[in-house]
Amino acid sequence: MNVWMSIDERNLVSKYLHYDKVMLEWGAGGSTQFFSKYVKRYISIEHEEEWYNKMKDCGAEIHLVKNNSPRTIPTKVEQFLDYVNYVDVLNEKYDLVLIDGRARPYCAQKVIPYLKRESIVFIHDFWARPEYHWVLKYYDEIESIKKGQTIVALRLK
Repeated sequence: MNVWMSIDERNLVSKYLHYDKVMLEWGAGGSTQFFSKYVKRYISIEHEEEWYNKMKDCGAEIHLVKNNSPRTIPTKVEQFLDYVNYVDVLNEKYDLVLIDGRARPYCAQKVIPYLKRESIVFIHDFWARPEYHWVLKYYDEIESIKKGQTIVALRLK
């Protein structure tokens, strides 16, 4: 399965991976298969049932959490409230978080109580979507790829 990230984006995430880390992801895909091999535990939250069925045997722990109502563009958080809030059901601390699914800034806000002080949160397509930038009131940028699809690595303020 293809990873829908550039080599630079994959390298940015990969340098933070370690076999003793627990990683959470919103939005399963090629990145799930790729990154899950390099961490102790990889948990992914996916809303699309067909995609979940393709991914469920990829070696990561994947949870299907369907959207509350049909998606519109732009996405409204109410459409994915159970998906965003599923981190409460999991109820654990994470070393790393990759947000590459729906309602991304809301996921970044919701995960805050489940982060360790040194945790890193990655948001894919960040710089290409200014509507995500309000999360910078909670996080400091560590590093970024600002060309192509873009990705940002963040740490709590």
